Amino acid sequence: MTVCAIMQPTYLPWVGYLDLIDRVDVFIFLDNVQFARRSFQQRNQVRCPEGLEWITVPVMKSGRREDHIDEVEIQLDAFPNKHLALIARHYHKAEHFAALWPGLSSVIAAAGEHRSLNRLNQEAIRYLCAAYGIERRIEVAASLPVGGRRSELIAALCKAVGADTYLTPPGSVEYLREDRAVFAAAGVPVVVQSYEHPVWAQLYEPFIPFTSSIDLLFNEGPASLAILRSGRRAAVPLAEWPVTT
Repeated sequence: MTVCAIMQPTYLPWVGYLDLIDRVDVFIFLDNVQFARRSFQQRNQVRCPEGLEWITVPVMKSGRREDHIDEVEIQLDAFPNKHLALIARHYHKAEHFAALWPGLSSVIAAAGEHRSLNRLNQEAIRYLCAAYGIERRIEVAASLPVGGRRSELIAALCKAVGADTYLTPPGSVEYLREDRAVFAAAGVPVVVQSYEHPVWAQLYEPFIPFTSSIDLLFNEGPASLAILRSGRRAAVPLAEWPVTT
C-alpha cells in the first residue's frame, strides 16, 4: 500500500500538519489552487506570555483576488524583519532555540528576496521536516501533469504519484463524502487522519495547543518527533468516520 496526503502549503504549520506528512509515503503540496486570504496559508500563531499571538505574512492584494497559491506575492513592508524579531523575542529563552533558529530564520529572511509565499511556506515546511527528523517523498502539484477540480484533482494526483490510498485531515471529510464515487472510480480509498494534540513543556503556563510547530521544536529539540508521534491514532476509513450534525 502506498499512502498519499495532499495539502496546501501553510505558514509554519501546527504539529498535526507535520504528522500528516510523517505518516504517508508521498506528500503533495497543493499549490495550484485558489489562494484563501486570512487563512493558515499566510498566518499562524506563536506562544507568548499573554497567550497566543498571530503572525501574518502580508501579501499583495490589488487586482490579485483570483491568484492561485503559487502566484501570491509577499508585500514586504516590515516583513520579514518583523516576523524574525517577534519569533526571536518570544522564543529566545527556549532550550533549543539557539541551535535551530539560524536555519529557520534564513528561510524566512530569504523571502525578502524571492517574495513568493508559496516558496516561503514550502521551504519552511521542508526545514521543519528536516529539523524534526521526518524524511518523506514530497512532490508539488503544479509540477505534476494532472488537472481537474476538487476530488477529481485529488484522485488524479494520487494516481500520478503511484498512491493507492489517500489520507485526509478531518476538515475535508464532508466534501470527500459527497465525492466518494470519484475515489471509488479511481480505485483510491480514503482514510481519515486521527490525531490527539500532545502536550509539551512550553515556556509559559498553562499549556496552550494549536501553536505553530516551531513551539514544540524550540522547546523540546531532539524529543520533538517522539512527542509529535505520541498524538497519532489509527487512521479511520472515510465510511466509518463519525457524521457530525
